[in-house]
Amino acid sequence: MTRIYLVRHGQTVWNRELIFRGQADVPLNDTGRKQAELAGEALKDVNLAAIYASPLSRAAETAEAIARRQNVSVGADPAFNDFDCGRFQGLTLEAAKGAFPDIYETWEKTPHLVRFPEGGSLHDVTNRAMPRLKELSEQHRGRNIAVVTHRVVLKVILCQVLWGDNSHFWEVNLDTGSISRIESEGDTFAVRRQNDTRHLRSMNADGAKTDF
Repeated sequence: MTRIYLVRHGQTVWNRELIFRGQADVPLNDTGRKQAELAGEALKDVNLAAIYASPLSRAAETAEAIARRQNVSVGADPAFNDFDCGRFQGLTLEAAKGAFPDIYETWEKTPHLVRFPEGGSLHDVTNRAMPRLKELSEQHRGRNIAVVTHRVVLKVILCQVLWGDNSHFWEVNLDTGSISRIESEGDTFAVRRQNDTRHLRSMNADGAKTDF
């Protein structure tokens, strides 16, 4: 059995301001750095054989906070890069609703059917993240690994494990700095922990959780 710790990167200014990040390289803010350190503390007694992260700095910096407490380095992995939200990137929620009302309504109701203008779809994320996750699970069979990535990527992974499709996207909550855990046995995955934020309790409520 392989245990895979799925860590969402810490908070950025764009999380707080409800701006679509996509593949823009938005760094952690001070709250995000604290969340990253607390995630590292929460996992310090887990013997990780490897840590993989999205190449974007917000995920890489979170992963490094975990790696400092482990005897492993961080591997940048493009399979776990954030969702390509195309022309939504850099827009606030309200601006996106105003500029693309029909697409945004579909995104809210049936996200698995949306392809963002000049961007990608949840299906694209599934097609790169899940095969890589299965490959890493086999490569590190019987050990513990961590994958540090983004909200959309993690929601897709959990949707695939729980239901086998992305139509349940909005049923999965994932706050910044949260830790989830899945386990694999052969080709079978199971969710054992989802959106755990207990390690963030020492932070004030205003900065500790952001499901955007």
